[in-house]
Amino acid sequence: ASTTTPYIFVYPTGPSQTYQVTAVDSAGCIATDSVTYTVSTGPTIVATGDQTVCEGDSAYISVTGGINQYIWDNNGVGPYNFIPNDFVYMAMASSQTLVVTGYDSLGCTGTDTVVITGIPITFDSLQVSGIDSVDVNGQTYTQSGVYYQYLTNAAGCDSILTVDVTITTVSGFENLSAYNLSVYPNPTRGTITLKGINNLPGLGSIILTDNKGVEVRRIENNFSVIDLSDFTTGVYYLQINFDDGVGRLKVIKQ
Repeated sequence: ASTTTPYIFVYPTGPSQTYQVTAVDSAGCIATDSVTYTVSTGPTIVATGDQTVCEGDSAYISVTGGINQYIWDNNGVGPYNFIPNDFVYMAMASSQTLVVTGYDSLGCTGTDTVVITGIPITFDSLQVSGIDSVDVNGQTYTQSGVYYQYLTNAAGCDSILTVDVTITTVSGFENLSAYNLSVYPNPTRGTITLKGINNLPGLGSIILTDNKGVEVRRIENNFSVIDLSDFTTGVYYLQINFDDGVGRLKVIKQ
């Protein structure tokens, strides 16, 4: 198409387009000139790849390809005028889609998208009980109460465990010398010997319990040697019932 006006509006298509103008003076002389427009396809914007971070942590994001002028849009929550390199705080365990727009020297734009996924903090609870003490994840508790352990879950993020502890304090023989009663070796890796067991008046049952007070073996009264070889390491109690009451002896299995 052509026109005779001294100016025109053009809409170049393709990577480049050339326009030529011809002028005629009063003497009929002709002169020509041309102008070529190069069409910018916009900058190639490259943002950091998709990331997965823990809830409460920050994700590092960066972008290249523009002229240091970028706008980040968090799904309509933004826009944020971030510098090329910045941090996004994951306050909640959810996915954030960030679209970054960058500009070239002509003002043309390009975009890229980053998806940041937040892994939630996990919570769990546990009720435990024991005699004198109880161990949970390597932590020893000697008093009843509610405790919190801050652990790491399978995803490598925080896991908060609420531990409800009930401790039962038991009394042993207040005066062992009066009965001449003892257990040896203690700690033990195998058998233990009850010395003086026949000195107790009206000897009743002898029960071996674990640290939670659960019966694990009932001992015959005429047994003075008890084999603990098959038991796991830990703390056990010999609960001895006799006429004067109930006494307990603490045994440590190594």
